[in-house]
Order: sequence, then structure tokens, then C-alpha cells
Amino acid sequence: MIGVISYLPKDKKLRDVRRRNHEKQLKWLTKLFPNETINIVAQGYEDDDLFPYKTINYIRFAEGIGPTESRNILLKQFYRHSDDSYLFLSDDDVLSYPYYDADRLIYDIYRGKKVYDIDILLPMMPQHTPFKELNLRHEVEMYYNLVPSNANNCPNMMLYRRQSKERYYKQNVDLLHEDAIPEDSRFIVDAIADGLKVYKCECWIKNSLDIIKSVIFSTDESTNKQQHMVLVQNLTRYCQENYNSANLTTFVKQYSKAIPIRIRRDVEYILPENLKTITRRSSHRNKKLFSGE
Repeated sequence: MIGVISYLPKDKKLRDVRRRNHEKQLKWLTKLFPNETINIVAQGYEDDDLFPYKTINYIRFAEGIGPTESRNILLKQFYRHSDDSYLFLSDDDVLSYPYYDADRLIYDIYRGKKVYDIDILLPMMPQHTPFKELNLRHEVEMYYNLVPSNANNCPNMMLYRRQSKERYYKQNVDLLHEDAIPEDSRFIVDAIADGLKVYKCECWIKNSLDIIKSVIFSTDESTNKQQHMVLVQNLTRYCQENYNSANLTTFVKQYSKAIPIRIRRDVEYILPENLKTITRRSSHRNKKLFSGE
């Protein structure tokens, strides 16, 4: 099942930007998942905001209901009205960079063509990780490499495997409050603590189109970064108080059940020039990182 949460603010300038970016996402999604229904919780949409894709199922609300309730609507539909093994759950402003042929792996896992013990799969955030060097080091031409996800990897785009019990997001929070714990990061932390195997794919690189055009955070880059730093600090405190972990790195070491997975590609990936800008390091130092395919 495909699920997207979307909100169009009343501010015309910001609304137009977010609608254009959502259209870019939909072009990518319909190419990645042809003939799949895309369920969109559409908040604040007028009739002329609806996109004319035949595969879209709109669940409309006149006003914003918040990301938690929106995601939970899609989760409930997934649990109770879908037979799919995975839910592809996303915000309306993210897609993949066209790197490393990662979309092929995402589609194959989603469709069950490749079956692995993965409860949640997240992309890499290029703002946090120098992914070119990492992928060169881990022989991305021959392998897809999946590693345990860090606790604060923003899950606004993910593959989520059906669970034996229904899991939902906690209540909506004011993310600008000084004590706010982001509900999406809390969902990942609690999932890891409960034993779910949460991975990130090193070659699945997330393109966040509205990272400085948020309807919640400041559009000033410096202020935006500071606001997100506060959320990371609050998430760290949550792990300290609830899971007795000194920091987010320690939390993952204590609780993560994910073991690195190395998947041999069916066809060797030919690196384009823009992804060969880092000098390759010796591969010997990483041979013990991954267990079999």
C-alpha cells in the first residue's frame, strides 16, 4: 500500500511551492509504483488542487488535522483494509535522488520480489552523511548495503512491514515547544526498543524538497537548524528517561536488532561521473561489516 500525508497552507506563496514539489513527488511515485493506488490524506485542498492521476485515492479534510492523525489514518487502512506486506509511507515533499538504482531495490522489497527480515527501511539523509564516500567504500556497484538505522533518522519516507500488532503514532505535538519530542522520531525509537529491525539503505538517498519551506519550522536556514537541534536534544532526553540510554548512539547499540545486510545486485551498477568524485579506500577494512545476502 502507498500512503502520503499532504497539507496545503493558506499562504499562497508557500502553498504554490509545496504543491509544485508534491507534483514532482507524484511523478516519481507513479513511475516507481505503476498501477499502484496512491492514498493521499489531503488537508486544506480545494477541488482545483487535486491532481488528475487515475491511481490517486484522496482522503480529504478541509483543514489540517496534523501529521500524527494523518499517518494513523493510513496505518489503520493498511492494517485493516490491505493485504500488502509493506506500506510505503511518506510526507508530500520527499522523493529519491536518482542515484545508485536504489528505486529498483525499494520496488522489489515492496512487491515481495526480494524478501528480507526488514521491519522498517529508511533512506539516507545527505545533510547528515557523506554518502558518496560511504557507497564507494562499500562497493555499491556490486551491492546494496543496509545497516542499522540511527535513532534520529527522520522517517518522513519509509517502507514499513506489517506487524503482528497495530502500531500507531502518538498524539500530535507542537514541534516548536521547547520540550517537544517529534512524533515520527519517537515512532522509530519505540519500534527499535520493541525489537523491530529498523534499517537504512546506504544508497537510497532522500531528496527533501521543502526542507527550508516548512509549514512548521522557520524558513531561515540558521533558525531552522537550531529548531531541529532542539528536537534532537529532546529525543536524546526521551531515550535517557525511558530507555536508560546516555545518548542516541548508545540507544541504538543497546536496543537495535538489525544486523547489516549486503545484497548482491542482479546487474552491476555503472557509476556516473558525478558519483565518482571520492577516492576509493581499501575495501579490506569493511569486510566484516556485512553478513550474507
